Amino acid sequence: MNDTKNTQNTQNTQNTQNNNRKIKSYAIRAGRMTKTQKLSLETLFCEHGFDIKNPDLIINYINQKPTVLEIGFGMGDGFISHIKNTSEINSNIQFLGIEVHPPGVGNTLNLIKENDINNCKIIQNDAIYILDNIIKDNSLSGLQLFFPDPWPKKRHHKRRIVNHEFLNLIKNKLKNNAYFHIATDWEPYSNHVIDILSSFPNFKPGSQDQLPVATRTETKFERRGTKLGHDIFDLIYILNK
Repeated sequence: MNDTKNTQNTQNTQNTQNNNRKIKSYAIRAGRMTKTQKLSLETLFCEHGFDIKNPDLIINYINQKPTVLEIGFGMGDGFISHIKNTSEINSNIQFLGIEVHPPGVGNTLNLIKENDINNCKIIQNDAIYILDNIIKDNSLSGLQLFFPDPWPKKRHHKRRIVNHEFLNLIKNKLKNNAYFHIATDWEPYSNHVIDILSSFPNFKPGSQDQLPVATRTETKFERRGTKLGHDIFDLIYILNK
């Protein structure tokens, strides 16, 4: 009898743990790293990246200058190009990029070195975890989310990064008059974002000329969407607290 109860208790505990696990908005892709990407991770991350075991370094960096956070920069080509273009019109802005995929982080670190970028740092981790546990409230000047996975199948909609919980989170992390810019080539996802943001009156529709950064650079995902005949949707919102 005790064994039965113990088994049931163990199962209940496991079920509770499973239910409490946060649903990830991304799937880790199996991808081979090139020798250059691997070498960049091994030799450049200590200079251009942040180890989350030292959260104070991240906090101090954000406090130095107006900081724009980009979530999911992929292989980094568009990200680094956008940083270079922004530096030409506003040298006071710095960037913090978060990406989970090692090949993308390695490639981006190499691009930082090649382009002599000195106003950007990288974190390899889950962006929601970083926002939840490290980044302080009222500290970011902007948040960029370009071509996140739209999870088009209905059963996967719960995995979309933009939801009420996410917007409540970034609303706290953004400064007054900071911006949120999301781009997608999936119209149903665009409608999904617009619908959710309609319940957040502090986020007001904005435009590129209100932003302290350059016009974003075309990304690989954008080019692929355009070739497929998809329209591109750039949604910009300004937060008025």
